Amino acid sequence: MKNMNDKAQLIAAMEHILRAQTDAHRKLLVCLDRKREAVRTARIDAVGAICDEERQIMLSVSEMEAQRIELARRIVDGPKGPAGMATGTSPVPLSAILNVAQGESRVKLEAIATELREVATEVRNRSSTVRAAAESLARHMSGVMQTVHSALSRAGVYGRQGAPAMGAQLQYSVDLRS
Repeated sequence: MKNMNDKAQLIAAMEHILRAQTDAHRKLLVCLDRKREAVRTARIDAVGAICDEERQIMLSVSEMEAQRIELARRIVDGPKGPAGMATGTSPVPLSAILNVAQGESRVKLEAIATELREVATEVRNRSSTVRAAAESLARHMSGVMQTVHSALSRAGVYGRQGAPAMGAQLQYSVDLRS
């Protein structure tokens, strides 16, 4: 009976970790929305601060993931794992955990895991959209700087790559907000 109690506690801990991971991914969605707006308005300083915030969230997600993998192994295999299994092998699939969970716990785990999967997919989609926008902004800014450099150097000469030749570097600054 103690073994089933232990499993029930481990499954409850798994529910808690999956909920925490879902919450962390929701925080990432908020960060991505803020970053998209910062890229849209070309506020590069804000993008850097948001990236730092995302990095902190991802560190906590990474720590939770390590805990989840260990917990999943313990749920399926017990505290010592199966004989001969090396530590750090591939993660235990959710289906194996669901086979151990019963009743309401199983339903909760399935619902939480589905929600986490959906939120993680949304993070991936928004992240790729923001990345594409940031790359586009970077290319645009590079073109603007190249045009400014060309105008200031008055060279009017094109180099081998079909872009204005970049002779001696000039020191200048451009106020893009005015």
